[in-house]
Amino acid sequence: MTNKKKHNKNLKRIQKEAPTKIELSGDLDWQTLEAEEGSYPSFNIMAYRGDALWVNGFKYPVVTELSTAKFENQEQTYINRHHDQTRELGHTTSREITAEGIKVAGVFSHDNDDTREIVEASRRGKKFKASIEASFPPAKFVKRGRSVVVNGRRISGPFYIAKNAEITGVAILTRAADMSSDVQIAAKERNMDPNLHSYIEQAGFDPETLSDDQLAHFSTEFEKANQPKEEVKMASKVNDLAWDEIRQKACEEQAAQAEYRSDVRRICAEYGEPEITLEDGSVVNLEAHSLRNETPLSEVKLQAALHQASIKSGLAAGGSFAVHDAGKHDEDTEVIECALGLSSQGFTPEDIQKNGWYNEKTVNLALDSRYRGYRPSRLIQQAFAKAGIYHQAGRFDDEYISNMVRANNKLEAAQGFTTVSIPRILSNVQNKALLAAYRRAESMVPFCFGTASTSDFKPMYTYQLEGSGMLEQVGADGEIKHGKIVESEYFKSLETYAQMLAWTRKMMLNDDLSALSRTSTMLGVASFKAREYAATQFLANSSLFSVQNGNLLTGNPLGIDGLTASGVAFDGQTDFDGLPISVDGPRILAPASLKVITSQLQNQTEIRDNDNGKVFINNPHAGTFSAFNSQWIENPVANSTANANVTWYRFADPTQTPAFEVLYLNGNDAPSISSEPTAFNTVGGMQFKAIFDFGFGESDHRYAQKCVGV
Repeated sequence: MTNKKKHNKNLKRIQKEAPTKIELSGDLDWQTLEAEEGSYPSFNIMAYRGDALWVNGFKYPVVTELSTAKFENQEQTYINRHHDQTRELGHTTSREITAEGIKVAGVFSHDNDDTREIVEASRRGKKFKASIEASFPPAKFVKRGRSVVVNGRRISGPFYIAKNAEITGVAILTRAADMSSDVQIAAKERNMDPNLHSYIEQAGFDPETLSDDQLAHFSTEFEKANQPKEEVKMASKVNDLAWDEIRQKACEEQAAQAEYRSDVRRICAEYGEPEITLEDGSVVNLEAHSLRNETPLSEVKLQAALHQASIKSGLAAGGSFAVHDAGKHDEDTEVIECALGLSSQGFTPEDIQKNGWYNEKTVNLALDSRYRGYRPSRLIQQAFAKAGIYHQAGRFDDEYISNMVRANNKLEAAQGFTTVSIPRILSNVQNKALLAAYRRAESMVPFCFGTASTSDFKPMYTYQLEGSGMLEQVGADGEIKHGKIVESEYFKSLETYAQMLAWTRKMMLNDDLSALSRTSTMLGVASFKAREYAATQFLANSSLFSVQNGNLLTGNPLGIDGLTASGVAFDGQTDFDGLPISVDGPRILAPASLKVITSQLQNQTEIRDNDNGKVFINNPHAGTFSAFNSQWIENPVANSTANANVTWYRFADPTQTPAFEVLYLNGNDAPSISSEPTAFNTVGGMQFKAIFDFGFGESDHRYAQKCVGV
């Protein structure tokens, strides 16, 4: 028989053998001891305060649950002496059960020897106790190591809980069960051995004032002290025999426990160190859980077999499979990704809303306490469980990385698709962290560049209609003349920008998701800088701007007059036949150092002219254009051309008539991160590749203009 079965059997025996009656003591507090004619002596009793009591017949203390207690008789309860119903004293006038305890008020309505004796003795100062008798169903036993809240306080086992107690009577006596009371009990005459009397006095106590328990204690000690020597030797031998038996029994129990632990470990090892899900949804290691709760070996083997069967059935089905269900949302990779990204601060709720990555429900779940602080180790432990691999939670070493590789390979090798892929989920988190950083800053590229897409890296030419590109009138003969689409002299092509990053062995062992997200964030910023730098270089060095093309103005600083001259020149652009292009140039790109003057020109109808006596002059350009001020176009590293700090540009709307275009591979206008499965190893950790394919090209010189301030 296992220790758990023995323990449960003992608990049942303890509970079965416990009595179903108890006496709850209290103080007898007289209200009117000297009763007037026609009335009776009255009293109050505070019978029980909800404490744990040591009671005869019970192996451990008893706590009566006040919230479920009630009185047997709905009208009144009778008072007797020493719970002897033939010795009635009176009856109750009020009764109350509250969180403070059991309160009873009553009168001595019977005229008999017991009543007169108690009243007369009380007048002389003798103290009496009150005892309330209660019956209840079999008490519930709380074992050692557990604690329960009863009567508003937490009480630790072992003890009994007496629920649904029914109060059947009230008695007056000289001593009661509740020894916590501070009311003294009057001594009663005792006939005792004079030698015992002397023994107690020598110990410093008054034999006439001892309680029954105290007297029993001294009697036992007195008998031991006066036991003949031969009997003492015999008792010693008996004690030695008892001790040997106890020691032998303890050794047997230890051996049984060692055998049990060995059997549990052997079973769990045979079935791949499985994990199980408890009723509260938590996932635990089967071996540790079984040893902690002394689970029978047959049940341990059954749970391990069910674990193995769930894996095999999932693999055979060729789809996703679950060894356990740690929660209804653990299979939702979007929730896991969102929680990982938010926990690592790779992206924020504002980034999610801006980019439309997850719905509101997913974000709320990721922010819930269940997922708050989600770390890679939890994801990896989930992968361990699904692959049937046990690794002690919180132990980060090379075996941890090795098991992670094994788990991922096992899941990836399964027929079908499993949602718990460590590289895939971490790549998705990194992608979003990268995109959040990439899109966080405002870019000049969409402000002044059109967008084009290509599926390869071949040069891509711009196509135009030959001639004016204008429809021609149909003659009398009804003939419609053919137009001709020709390649322009402008072309564009893609370039690849890339960098490798790794979640290193050190990061893995430190469970450091923030290091991974920081790397992704830095790559996102680097991708933003790469595109801004390339765009700046392309604009600054473009041959599209020239005097021959009529779109390069020198000595034209940004101001009211400069905007006017620029507008006139832009409106003067014509097509191949010399006809107006009929396109406005409403976008102004200027250096960041000209932000103030740009804002004034854009928003103020009057601008102060300090050069001419601080007078205000009318601004006809207010509200006629949109502006973007960039630090890049005047940065000496990104733009080394002369006078960059006073050079500004005018563009047509690039979404309609672009002068320049940015080209993306398959329309992907942002960088992406992909995992490198072959690099997923114990030495280098997990490696990821960040790639951004883009390029710039010219489309039509008539839709852009460059103005130099000197």
